[in-house]
Amino acid sequence: MTLIAGCVNRLGVFLCGDTLVANGTITYRCKIIPTRFLDGHALLGYSGNDPFGQQVTEEIKSSLERWRGTARTHAEIAEHIRKKWFENFKKHHSGNDLAYDQLIAAVWSRKESSAQLYASVNASFAKSADNFEAIGIGDTICRYISGRYVGGPSVLPDVAFNRVVAAIGLVKRYIPHQVGGNLTAFNLTHAGRIKIFDQCKIEQVEGFAGYLDEIMRVLSDRIATALARDIDIEKTLSEFCESVRDVRGKWNEDTLAAIAAPPREVTAVSAAFRDLLDE
Repeated sequence: MTLIAGCVNRLGVFLCGDTLVANGTITYRCKIIPTRFLDGHALLGYSGNDPFGQQVTEEIKSSLERWRGTARTHAEIAEHIRKKWFENFKKHHSGNDLAYDQLIAAVWSRKESSAQLYASVNASFAKSADNFEAIGIGDTICRYISGRYVGGPSVLPDVAFNRVVAAIGLVKRYIPHQVGGNLTAFNLTHAGRIKIFDQCKIEQVEGFAGYLDEIMRVLSDRIATALARDIDIEKTLSEFCESVRDVRGKWNEDTLAAIAAPPREVTAVSAAFRDLLDE
């Protein structure tokens, strides 16, 4: 299993996912695979059965890289991916049962000079209608935590990053045997470049999402108690604000420590990403 979420933002398309692979033994691997081909770039992420997902994604990657035709639009590149996905999905899945084997992709078209988000639902594969997609275990919970309007052409990249990393981090806290390992996060820009987010920044947002989640739970409990017992609600809110100030102070300390430390590369990222960074 895994969990990968993607959303459109002002600079391009953001993808984030976990790295846990549980096939009898526990290992960790990035499940967002980059590819550079004649008329575009793509980030391909998969969830579900790892051998199936890896095999299909590598097949799609190789097929895109063999393309020698004229420059294509997003829709034409997506159709190329869809055909390969449909063929493999139908071969390995019978009936119409919902499957956790899914595909998500950020696609950059050289012809259209922009990036778009696509995702599968069983055998289908299409452009995201909501500018946000989540695939894998905990996808519905991830959508709920991320909130409405997390994706869109006007959404700031920092907002997309913070919301999605926090959401996947919280899902990871509560189902650690199915979503786990270091999170990996990337932004495929409208200029066709890929930004890999530093591990320290990912861990900071993920960690503080947990702190804030606990604070909000305490606030909810105290407000319910205050309403039921006629306790001073102003005191409850004042204590909550003090807790938030404590968290902010810790955040600032961690930020300064991260600036002082050398950048830490995401441990599960393949060397293939580095080829795309300096194009």
